[in-house]
Amino acid sequence: MDPFFVNPPLFNIEEGFKSSTKETPIIFIITPGSDPMADLRNFTSKKTGRDLHQISLGQGQGPVAESYFKRFSDSGEWLFFQNTHLYISWMPKLEKMVEELKNPDTNGDFRL
Repeated sequence: MDPFFVNPPLFNIEEGFKSSTKETPIIFIITPGSDPMADLRNFTSKKTGRDLHQISLGQGQGPVAESYFKRFSDSGEWLFFQNTHLYISWMPKLEKMVEELKNPDTNGDFRL
């Protein structure tokens, strides 16, 4: 089989950013051995002049994540939720929060 069909394309953060909005998160599906954090941090700094904020999800992190989400969606900073697979029960809450990003008061610079 041709390598085109078995080798996944490299993710281009710039292209992913162009298709994102304040209400359209970028979702990374990570494979073993891959870690986009360094590239994402560099891109965030270059694009916004600010740091990328991150939180690793898991039991008990819901209130912290909600606080970060509100704070950074208001200020227009970027937020990265790691390990969402560890907090499946919180995903309906996240879905509702993302729906609320359609509010015109949400800073248009925010990215999740």
